[in-house]
Amino acid sequence: MDNFKFIIPDVHVEAVTLTDALKSANVNITVRHEHGKQEPSVIFSLKIGKHNGKWLFRYNAANRALSCSGGATSTFFGHNLWVFRNEAPQMRAIASMVMAVLSQLDGLSIASSPEDIIPDRVELTSHFPLSDVTHNEAIQRIDAMLKRRFGKSRFRNGDAHDEAGVTGIGATKNERWLRVYNPLWKGGKKPPHIGQEAWNELVAFCARHLRVEIILRERDIKRLDLIQVSAWEDRDHIDEILRGKLSHAGLTVPFTSASAGLTPSDVKCTNPAFVDAARHFFTNAERGSPIDKRNGSANRFRQFMLARGYDINIPFSDHHLLAHGLHEMLQLERRATLPSILRIDQELFGHWWI
Repeated sequence: MDNFKFIIPDVHVEAVTLTDALKSANVNITVRHEHGKQEPSVIFSLKIGKHNGKWLFRYNAANRALSCSGGATSTFFGHNLWVFRNEAPQMRAIASMVMAVLSQLDGLSIASSPEDIIPDRVELTSHFPLSDVTHNEAIQRIDAMLKRRFGKSRFRNGDAHDEAGVTGIGATKNERWLRVYNPLWKGGKKPPHIGQEAWNELVAFCARHLRVEIILRERDIKRLDLIQVSAWEDRDHIDEILRGKLSHAGLTVPFTSASAGLTPSDVKCTNPAFVDAARHFFTNAERGSPIDKRNGSANRFRQFMLARGYDINIPFSDHHLLAHGLHEMLQLERRATLPSILRIDQELFGHWWI
């Protein structure tokens, strides 16, 4: 888990007292008096933990809830070059750290516990070892696929002549749910509290990785029944969610621009009704007939073709843009695992998760 946004329920704020306390601590604050509401909303930021992780807080007076957002990994370790995949313990740990700081503020009282927080936005980060491609080549291939399949919702930042930057899905930050980039692109600078030798070892391990972030937002979290911290203990469930997201993004789909691997007899063995639809797809509508989208088998045909590397929503003539060839490398089972010698290194990570 990297960046994390959560809600603390059952928070009571005395706006004037809290505002005075924050001002006396030289904290910048914003107080908004919204029409029709008796109590104002209060927005402020605080530094959390020994590495001074910056966290933003928004108090919703109507719901008596406090929204908290920041970088959990950078708050824990002072860097996010590597991100661990044990979300429930991290949620409890970061909530405890945040609540401990908030409890020292005059004018703010919290009746809930770290177990009561409500996850609102969670970044699930995985590293995948690169096979025989460079970072730039891998990102360029994935970007071409995302651009053709997702159109305006695909984004690209930081690309230059010798740097591929980051690609993903979500035109705005609030809509973003996928980011793909080189982990050293933004996390390669050594923090001052870490020795050079330890940092070099971590950098060397991550140097040939591709970083993939799947972002679960509020509606995903509610739909997937992950609104309680305890629900994140089910690692198998989280992994199934990640597999579904990776597939939906097209990262694990074996896209191909060749039709030779799928013959009419292959299609007929599955469903004779698919033969004409497949012919219509492969001939770019010159022969065969499209499957009726109102037909109950339309989705089965779409899944049948997708499993074989064909997106029927994209013309077959454009499939060369989709065939990134990295689908095996990006299977969840192939994500990197940090070696124990680095995991237990106190300089790099401390021991908060043990």
